[in-house]
Amino acid sequence: AFPFEYRDIEVTLPDGRTGLVSNAISQFIIANPDLSETRVLSTEISNVQELRWSTDGRQIAFTGEKITVAEDGPLFSRLLNVIDTESGIIRDLMLPGDADFVNLCVWSPDGKLVSTRIFEGVSDKRISNIFLHETDGNRLVRLTSFQEGRVSCPIWG
Repeated sequence: AFPFEYRDIEVTLPDGRTGLVSNAISQFIIANPDLSETRVLSTEISNVQELRWSTDGRQIAFTGEKITVAEDGPLFSRLLNVIDTESGIIRDLMLPGDADFVNLCVWSPDGKLVSTRIFEGVSDKRISNIFLHETDGNRLVRLTSFQEGRVSCPIWG
């Protein structure tokens, strides 16, 4: 376990390393089990709620928020991103325009796609649908088009 004061999410990577997300300081921290080779990857993204490691352990898909200061107060934008654990480069993945909440589901076995369950609409009229996101950020595919109700996260078969 990490000896850091601020930790929100701590997981074991496929290669045995440990990963930690600290929302308090907006950082991803990755280290070997003995805490050697610790890497800190900073981000401007806050409120990271879900993360999934790619099958090869080189990328982390995660949801979060970006806060923009506007004249009439702060604006919160939901985000879906992938961070490369070697370079620290963060890529934004496409979301539909009316995405209200994103549940990150699973990576494809080849590591090229991430599936999500996205809630769209407003309050009592929200619906959920399944989407696939190319991890290079260039393409979003809607797999379901429900007009009411909610679906569960898919799994790869």
